[in-house]
Amino acid sequence: MESRPTELWLQPCELPRRQLSATGRKLLRRALTSRNIQLPEHQLSLPGLELIELLDSSHGIGVSISHCPGLVAVALGTGALGVDCEPGKQTRDWAELAEYSFTPGEAREVTRLSDKDNATAFLRHWVCKEAFVKFEQGSVFGDLNRLSLTADGTFQIDTTTNTTVRLWWGTYLGFQLALCQDSKAASTPVIVNSDGNPLSMNFIEILQSSPRQASQQAIS
Repeated sequence: MESRPTELWLQPCELPRRQLSATGRKLLRRALTSRNIQLPEHQLSLPGLELIELLDSSHGIGVSISHCPGLVAVALGTGALGVDCEPGKQTRDWAELAEYSFTPGEAREVTRLSDKDNATAFLRHWVCKEAFVKFEQGSVFGDLNRLSLTADGTFQIDTTTNTTVRLWWGTYLGFQLALCQDSKAASTPVIVNSDGNPLSMNFIEILQSSPRQASQQAIS
């Protein structure tokens, strides 16, 4: 199979939430077709983990799908992947959510900012963490804080495993997105629209710093 970089397919869409999952599968079909991979409908509609396992075992392809009100994202490449997206225009008590959801160090980073900036900071942390959870096929209830962003702009992963990943973050049309891929992935992800045409997007790599001891998660 032709070697291609990881691709992140993006499709803005104003649809009811109940239709976003089906739209994500349709976008995946387009992404697969661009690689000359055709899946019958009964395989394309498999539950998420079963579909991931099928594409990996049959085609050597990794996939991750995310959707939020207004946007669908599909990541396609070699090896495990995790993608997440969130709309930037949301009104929540971000400081309270950070204290409830994040490590103490991350919560302090969010709460010290103004209301506008702490929304941006919270969502940046959230999409990066959830992209990692999807990469690991984990759970936000048990694995969300296995990855944490640091004040110096890097990220850490606890040492319960020897996981090393590449983490990318950026914004597109007001949405925040993060992509987590295997550390062996050599190239920068390519961002494309639903027709497969390149998109201009500020997508930056967040570097991984020294691993964090798992026992230090609660006090970092």
